[in-house]
Amino acid sequence: MRKNPKVSLLVPTLNRADTLPTLLDSLTKQTYKNFEILIIDGGSTDNTKEILDQYKEKLKIKFAVQKGGLIKQENKGVKLATGDIIMRTDDDAKLPPQVLKEIVKTFQMDDKVGGASGPTITPEMKSRDLFLFQDKLKNPS
Repeated sequence: MRKNPKVSLLVPTLNRADTLPTLLDSLTKQTYKNFEILIIDGGSTDNTKEILDQYKEKLKIKFAVQKGGLIKQENKGVKLATGDIIMRTDDDAKLPPQVLKEIVKTFQMDDKVGGASGPTITPEMKSRDLFLFQDKLKNPS
């Protein structure tokens, strides 16, 4: 892994203009600066594009439209990515300022590292996909 690898941050979205500023604001505060953001829109009818335009001077944002669901959006993002590392995040995430730096450090630890994941902080309801999948694995009926 090179010393200053580029990170491609993949963000699928659909009609989330209200939550995108939380993510984008957190990305303006990243301590690691060699990254691009790939916003893959599923065909939003809200003001998603206008929100992104507000950040074009602060962040390197690529925008593409890909209808057909989350997997198609993610595949489109991977095709457009130019980074050495591809990271996927939600459109409503608030990322800590060190997250990209820590992801890069993880990949630089050993050439055998092929992926990394961080903790998921979820509400008390435990209704997130992670918990649903865990239950299915424990009780595969």
